[in-house]
Amino acid sequence: MSNLDSLYQEIILEHNRRPRNYRVIENADRMVEGHNPLCGDALTLWVKLDGDRVTDVSFQGNGCAISRASASLMTEAVKGKSRAAAHELFERVHELVTGKLDAEADGTIKHMLGSLRALGGVSRFPIRVKCASLAWHALRSALSEEAPVAQEFEVVARVEDVPEGELRAVTTALGDEICLFNFRGTIGAVHNACTHAEFPMSDGTLKSDGTIECVWHGAQYSCLTGAVRRGPAVDPLTVYDVRVVDGKVLVGPRRR
Repeated sequence: MSNLDSLYQEIILEHNRRPRNYRVIENADRMVEGHNPLCGDALTLWVKLDGDRVTDVSFQGNGCAISRASASLMTEAVKGKSRAAAHELFERVHELVTGKLDAEADGTIKHMLGSLRALGGVSRFPIRVKCASLAWHALRSALSEEAPVAQEFEVVARVEDVPEGELRAVTTALGDEICLFNFRGTIGAVHNACTHAEFPMSDGTLKSDGTIECVWHGAQYSCLTGAVRRGPAVDPLTVYDVRVVDGKVLVGPRRR
């Protein structure tokens, strides 16, 4: 491994261990979710705008080292830039990770990308391109004119109220009945009614593989996606967006 490759590898590892801007932006102008089903990477991106300029950007989520490092590097790179400059960075990074750009051969591109050049090694592993690109595609969506405005989240519990492996019923101010779960340290939320017979999911069991089982007729669902894993249920559970901020669990809009 060359000295340059070693340096870039260390940059990736450092941003994975200590990701920059890993937080929620309250009152963000844009909030976009990204998901890479091939690797299981998932993130939420928040963007604060002042006219045409990105004044703040942050992310949270779960994923592999490349996914987290790329998101961390991206938030550092685009903060303070105009939409046009951020879109230009997206194009150059996409060319970089797909092997269409040699960032070391062009002084102008080298200066533009800076530490982002560390992502160039991804091009040698095509299966990882989606990991490196996830946050960037989320950013492009967030900066589009059609991007959804960030919606309000509501505090419904504290982290200690939902121990790992447990389920808990809560009700939002709008009257939504929700089942919180803690799967391997990640807190999420689904609608608290089995789609088969509307019995409370919070009375059921959260299994070690992320399956929530209804206590009444044994219907099973994925806690992360709401997909049915075993009948008699046919329809999936509704899944809600969840944030954890300062030890508080916040529930937001329905994902479906």
